[in-house]
Amino acid sequence: MKKIIVAFGMFFTVFATAQTKYEREYRIQPDIVPPKALSFIDSCFFKNTIRWYAEESQDGKTIEAKTKKNRARFSIEFDTLGNPIDIEKTIHFKTLPKEIKTNITHSLDSVFTKYTIVKTQIQWKADRQTLLSLMQEKASKDSYTTLYEIVIKGKREKNYHLYEVLIDPKGTIIKFLEIVQRNSDNIQF
Repeated sequence: MKKIIVAFGMFFTVFATAQTKYEREYRIQPDIVPPKALSFIDSCFFKNTIRWYAEESQDGKTIEAKTKKNRARFSIEFDTLGNPIDIEKTIHFKTLPKEIKTNITHSLDSVFTKYTIVKTQIQWKADRQTLLSLMQEKASKDSYTTLYEIVIKGKREKNYHLYEVLIDPKGTIIKFLEIVQRNSDNIQF
């Protein structure tokens, strides 16, 4: 009975806290990127091109560096002063450890009647030095938070929408946002 109450509480919490994700992302030139962000990226020893973006969302404005390293896609997010906020690495959902996949799947099953995972990213949050160690693929003795950002095409009630779900390894949903697609004057084929 306790499990049913906890599952219902988690289900209700997700629906009560669901928000809409508004995001505008646009390319910027490196000469307007904060020096602290440039310094961090230089310390990561990326061989590939770095693409810089400004991002405006319901959470405020950030700067983002996107690149590849060892065939993996990375997105490093900074505040407007150049302090790192988090690092996201795109991964395949099926490569997650079994226990984490089970926890995440259980949570998603409680929210959606049907869903398809479109994109999975592992997200690390920590101080600057710890994030730098993680990017350099060194073991870190310092603590850091690991979360999973998952983009889902999901059905709730009768409609399919895109959602972004931020979830921890235990399956607790941290953030649940419906993605609002930008209107476009161009005809999409």
